[in-house]
Amino acid sequence: MFAGAELYGIWPDYEYTRPDKTFIAMFLIIFGGFSAAGASAMGPDIKKAKRAAIKIFTTIRLPSKIDVMSDDLASKTAVTKDFRGKIEFKDVWFRYPSRLNQWIFKGLNLTIEAEEAVAIVGESGQGKSTFISLVMRFYDPEFGTVLIDGVDVKEYNIVQLRERLGLVMQEPLLFNYTLRENILYGKLDASNEQIEDAATAANCKEFIEGSDLGAAFDDTASALLKLFIEEPYKSLAIEKMGQEDYDKAVKTLEELEKKTLKEGSFEAIEDLVDTRTDSQKGKVALHANYGIFAGNRGSKLSGG
Repeated sequence: MFAGAELYGIWPDYEYTRPDKTFIAMFLIIFGGFSAAGASAMGPDIKKAKRAAIKIFTTIRLPSKIDVMSDDLASKTAVTKDFRGKIEFKDVWFRYPSRLNQWIFKGLNLTIEAEEAVAIVGESGQGKSTFISLVMRFYDPEFGTVLIDGVDVKEYNIVQLRERLGLVMQEPLLFNYTLRENILYGKLDASNEQIEDAATAANCKEFIEGSDLGAAFDDTASALLKLFIEEPYKSLAIEKMGQEDYDKAVKTLEELEKKTLKEGSFEAIEDLVDTRTDSQKGKVALHANYGIFAGNRGSKLSGG
């Protein structure tokens, strides 16, 4: 029958009518439909991701009025060693760009002498944090002048100015780097001795070098998995748990690691901030506890 059909041109090529080819075509249609349906279900998420990406890159490309990376930094006044820190506000008017109808300062005049301790007290929104923001030059006043040691803050080399000023917010923020690197954020080329001095000045040197902190460990899925699959811990775990339970534990940790990464949790990366050379580190060796990771927002440390 097939020979007759081919003879009369009904099936010009029997190769394409084989049963296995028919099944392949059916499966392609079925699974292709499933894939298309799955892709279409992601449509709303793709649109959300696109809108979010547009906002992010628009913000990144937005030029800053106070650009610390600008080429004219070198021409600004260098901060000298005799920098004392006398602060003067002369007829300062300021409002935030997002709230142009609300003036925070209306002709503020204030002088704080060097080495003088001053407490600025007021209700929320009265300008306490704004005062510091103008001194650090996070913003510039719309009218008036902010001076330090008689020099307009706009005339200072902003990088050097911020290196000489210390700022501790009411809610300190720690990054998921080592304690050493969190301290280095204040001065990237600081020596080990300067890191210790900074820890001492902040009253945390004794806490960092204490035995309690040394007992802390990284309990993230990635860290535990790394310990589990490396010797000698791998052999010890298999000896205590047995091969079957060990394999289950490793599989569980791998699933937890994937879940953590999917949720976007920040994973600690060692020595990402500390790029100093051996000569910059100096001859002083830091205590091992300076290498402990602080955790996300300092979660591995107590609130105190």
